[in-house]
Amino acid sequence: MLELSESRARLREILGEDVNLFCFPYGASSGELLELCRRAGYRRVFTCAPQLTDPRAFALGRTRVDPTDWRLEFHLKLMGAYRWLPAALALKQQIFTRLRRRSPDQADQAA
Repeated sequence: MLELSESRARLREILGEDVNLFCFPYGASSGELLELCRRAGYRRVFTCAPQLTDPRAFALGRTRVDPTDWRLEFHLKLMGAYRWLPAALALKQQIFTRLRRRSPDQADQAA
């Protein structure tokens, strides 16, 4: 918490304006870190978690862009070609959750 608060204050000092957005390095976040950011006074944080989000939400996912991205890949990311990913991952999670709930016999019969 101290590191988040102090770095925010230092950035405010350097920039001459309030800093209220935080982006997790490499998108690495957890529920505990989200709460620490909230307590440090950040208004919104960004992760790399591919998820459908509410624009009013505290934590928002983003599409990762890397220096190694090909030009076409970078262009596709800018144009929103990866917007389907959160829905696909959510569907995958639902399928795996349902399969785990089945007994081994039911899973064998379905296959």
